[in-house]
Amino acid sequence: MDRREETIRLWFDMWLRGEDFGIRDIFTEDAAYTESWGPAYRGSAAIGHWFREWNTRGRVLVWDIHRFFHSGDQTAVTWFFQCQMGKEPPTGFEGVSVARWTEGGKISSLVEYCCEPEQYDPYRNGPDPVFNSKDRASYEKFAGSTSKETTLGNVMVDCPDAETLQKFYGTLLGWEQCCMYGCPAVRSSNGIAFLFSTVPEYIPPVWPEEEGAQQKQMHFDFQVEDVPEAVKKAEFLGAVQAKAQFGGEHFTTMLDPAGHPFCLCQKQQLP
Repeated sequence: MDRREETIRLWFDMWLRGEDFGIRDIFTEDAAYTESWGPAYRGSAAIGHWFREWNTRGRVLVWDIHRFFHSGDQTAVTWFFQCQMGKEPPTGFEGVSVARWTEGGKISSLVEYCCEPEQYDPYRNGPDPVFNSKDRASYEKFAGSTSKETTLGNVMVDCPDAETLQKFYGTLLGWEQCCMYGCPAVRSSNGIAFLFSTVPEYIPPVWPEEEGAQQKQMHFDFQVEDVPEAVKKAEFLGAVQAKAQFGGEHFTTMLDPAGHPFCLCQKQQLP
């Protein structure tokens, strides 16, 4: 077996076993290691710290090598990787590692490249592309989480007809229309999701508020480039302008087909 291939196999086997069999024997003291989704480590000590810390939070289930390619002082290896972080479902993806060698047979730099595992045709439903929504790329999940912050999963919206409101917001916002937890839903490209629940006894809120009438508990503010054009689009899709307006040129308050108020706001650059 080629010595370079043997070294890379040893590196992969260390991850599969979760044991350091000699990181300093594989990488030079000033080696550079770049993960596929951005993190970079400088020096064998930093690589060793990353290896040991990561293995306290996750475990590598599969790291299968497909093929090696050698050219000069570089080696490329294609592979399939799968891991599990804590109690999260296993995540896997195809990838390539490109290593550069010293004359002494150590790795001086290694860069990983990965292919998003959830592949699809964005034009499957028509001439305009619809991209799958994710809070982060699937291959990034193997980084796990070191934060105890609670993540907002989605917003549930009560209405008399869930599918009607799904179509309204999906078309208005250009979000993916999908099904989540058995409910019609829409989902943005960065993972924000609205779920719609049909409630037979639904009572729409009154806006502006009236004493003794059903009041709104919350509302959506959507930032748009052109408020008048966005208003026209919303009206075409079934929304109406609220009788009372307080936004002037800054925003227009609308009522969706179920009577929920929402605002179309002039997009502003945050400081």
